[in-house]
Amino acid sequence: MYQEFTPATPLLPYIDCYWMVMGGKLRTTQQSTLKVLPDGCIDIVFRKCHSSGYVGTLTGVMSEYMDVPISEEVFFIGVRFRPGGVRAIFQTNVDLFSGQRVHFSDLNTTWTELQERLNGNEFQCMDLLNRYFLATINKNINVQFSTHMANILDQIYHYQGNVTIQHLARSEGLSTRHLQRLFYEWTGLNPKTFCRIVRFHYTLKQLSKGTFSLDGYSDQAHFIREFRALSGVTPSRFMSDLFNTQTMNRIKLYENERL
Repeated sequence: MYQEFTPATPLLPYIDCYWMVMGGKLRTTQQSTLKVLPDGCIDIVFRKCHSSGYVGTLTGVMSEYMDVPISEEVFFIGVRFRPGGVRAIFQTNVDLFSGQRVHFSDLNTTWTELQERLNGNEFQCMDLLNRYFLATINKNINVQFSTHMANILDQIYHYQGNVTIQHLARSEGLSTRHLQRLFYEWTGLNPKTFCRIVRFHYTLKQLSKGTFSLDGYSDQAHFIREFRALSGVTPSRFMSDLFNTQTMNRIKLYENERL
């Protein structure tokens, strides 16, 4: 089972949701995998281990899909940050983590402290996460979102990813080089890749409703190439699977098959 939980209101500019995956309720088999689709977000993921409790991993922003093996024993708790959220809260250039999964033990005490708290009180984990991030924001007077980045992201979402880097730069009075550097530091992706991902998710939303247009794609072949590069399957395969798998926001459960 996959569930999402809304964070405390002051955290909404930075955190999209808390989420939970319980393998025992997904009717999984030993050959099941979770397909995680790129969404422009950074997650921290706690996997519950029988021997050591929750083990935390920071999953950097992804530019392609990832298949995660899952079994009935798997239990995950996660925090999905909005694009730029980690940079705003922790004042860290997130491009350092792009495409990587980094164990908390390899990071500083900011992260290991959260892991220790979760292991000490797992039954109130959502409340614990809220209190931890609220305290982090309150004690850091520098927590703020870049005005340039907020405007740029708003435009990308408004145009559903179909906007040029030149247009974004002009609208903010920046050079394209400055914009790309700023965007990479805040999101971990270059703006062109981020736009591809936003366009892809808009396409998924259309397909799930049974409608679709080639807006933003040069032709059908371009659309299919882009779709397969980001999801690992063709659009027709995705639509077939949509009715035979559990779809969980950016996560799809595939049972008894090799992709």
